[in-house]
Amino acid sequence: RIAYALTEKLYGHYHFQTATALSTLADTARLQWRPEAARNLRKEVVAIDRVVLGEGHPELAQALQSLAVTYLDGGDWQSAEPLVNEMM
Repeated sequence: RIAYALTEKLYGHYHFQTATALSTLADTARLQWRPEAARNLRKEVVAIDRVVLGEGHPELAQALQSLAVTYLDGGDWQSAEPLVNEMM
């Protein structure tokens, strides 16, 4: 969390480095079996990537895939499917 806070302060919220820091936090939350926290962090990563990178960027596709996985972890196929379709 400290690294994320420093990154956000240095680059601002809508920056690729901030999204990367949030992604790392999401990975940690997922490994700690905190699916809701991981999902919320992944949603924010997707939102930042949409603004910073734009539609069709490979990093956005990766963020969408990672968010879909957080839904699949909880067995929520209906929420994951549109994300998978979008990343294709």
